[in-house]
Amino acid sequence: MNHHMWTWTRRAGLVTGLLLAAGCARSTGEAGVKPIGVGFDPGDIFGAPEQRGGVIDFTQARLMGHQLDLGITGFFGSGGAFVDPQSDPFDTTLGFGYLFSPAITAADEYTLISPKGPDVPGACFAQINNRGPLGSFRTVDVGEQMTLRNVVDPDAEEPARQMDFTLFRDPQDYPVNTTNVFLLYSGFDNLRLGQSAFSDTWAYGQDLALHFDGGLPPGGAPVASIPLSSDQEDPRVSKDPGDPMVWSPDELGDVFVSNQDNGDDAQLMRYAPLSGGLPSPQLNDGVIHLTWETPTNRPDDSVVTVSLKLLRDGDEGEPLDGGASCLPAQAIEPVSGERDLAWSIAYNDDKKRWCDDGFEPDLAIGNDEGGPFFDDDGIASEIDTCHDNVDADGNGFCDEGGCFDDDGAWLPPDPTCSRHVFQTAACGTDGRCRATGGDRTGDGTIGELICTATDTGEFTVPKDEIDAFLAQIDVTTAVGAVVIVARTTEALVTLPSVRDPVGNTDDINPVRLRTSQVHYGRLAWTQPTETE
Repeated sequence: MNHHMWTWTRRAGLVTGLLLAAGCARSTGEAGVKPIGVGFDPGDIFGAPEQRGGVIDFTQARLMGHQLDLGITGFFGSGGAFVDPQSDPFDTTLGFGYLFSPAITAADEYTLISPKGPDVPGACFAQINNRGPLGSFRTVDVGEQMTLRNVVDPDAEEPARQMDFTLFRDPQDYPVNTTNVFLLYSGFDNLRLGQSAFSDTWAYGQDLALHFDGGLPPGGAPVASIPLSSDQEDPRVSKDPGDPMVWSPDELGDVFVSNQDNGDDAQLMRYAPLSGGLPSPQLNDGVIHLTWETPTNRPDDSVVTVSLKLLRDGDEGEPLDGGASCLPAQAIEPVSGERDLAWSIAYNDDKKRWCDDGFEPDLAIGNDEGGPFFDDDGIASEIDTCHDNVDADGNGFCDEGGCFDDDGAWLPPDPTCSRHVFQTAACGTDGRCRATGGDRTGDGTIGELICTATDTGEFTVPKDEIDAFLAQIDVTTAVGAVVIVARTTEALVTLPSVRDPVGNTDDINPVRLRTSQVHYGRLAWTQPTETE
């Protein structure tokens, strides 16, 4: 876990002072730049900060673009891109949270995993260099774990499946020396829906209850605690019986992205390893136009957040194991004109020096892992059932990357096509390996433009907002761009009172409890030329 995540999102205060004196005012003209948020008062975009006793963020993450990994969430460091079917899941459940004693105003708009935009729908703001200390506080122990589960009515005609997703305390066991103990709760799991042997790890469109058993830290630990379970009544803080609740919104489906104001030529956000990326706002009308499927259940309780995030270049690169320098991955044509056994040996020897030895740049090489690499005459097979982007073998899966069939139904990638067709790491001119997607860690962001939309199925991030955002950063340092679309509900919940290390009680309420589904997709971003 990246401990730099214990930071907070600074508010973008937008204050315009107009000092006009009759007969003394200087002549003015158009500045040529529209500041982010013009048209809204600062108090509309963000109200005055209010104290919160913590943030608990449950997220279902869906990585919908090539060369993306969990590092883009900021929850993990970059851990290798999900690039082929054997790298599933692309859908995961993530959770992170901690409680503060005393409550602090910095937690009011703090972003953990799911993005937090302006409070007023239709507004955008930029986050540049938004990492900093959260404040002075004690973390709170509520037990070894906290669990989010749905409320199942056993008497219903069709009872919902049980859903359980657990965040575990870190550290699980207190060290002997408790001087520097800092508690947080985090969890990560595959997305499981409808598997008979396991409970689900997520539920859409249902009421969810947060439960913990309560905690008692050892003497001398510099942490507070809630010794009561989350479902107990506590009149001291006006806590009613029962676990705190939050609504999990409907699944965010059919997200289409266009760079035209009218939404023409929109592309579906989905996992597509052969695609060049979603439409870039560098082209056409210079916008990010989005449409999505509107919720059926409680549409007024959710908002959709849209984020344009620019990624910086990675570090100085890493040598191969043993310190050897790498070779660029490239298709090598045989000298003799035939891909015989001698060519195969030489080719595979070169591949050992590639940064990404699973990458196969030569589309003529058959990569059906269920078939022979050589034919009966010892010649490399050129039959390729994994790059034709159709269901050639009729097994209900799309060969290689996923595609639509003739009836318009989406076919998932064929699990027998296990080699990926683009690089997760490339060899630089200095012989060192670098991730192709740039630095995807939590600190790998140059800047981010975040907008809030009502959950009505359509929103456009306007060109002037994007232009003003890009004017604040050095765009030439960006190696890629990601669009993040999230459907979120948030509840301010009441927890039992907190006991500090010397026995005093503290009311830290309310606490922010969030559930979100977050889609991550890569934009087809290119480096600007000197004339741009």
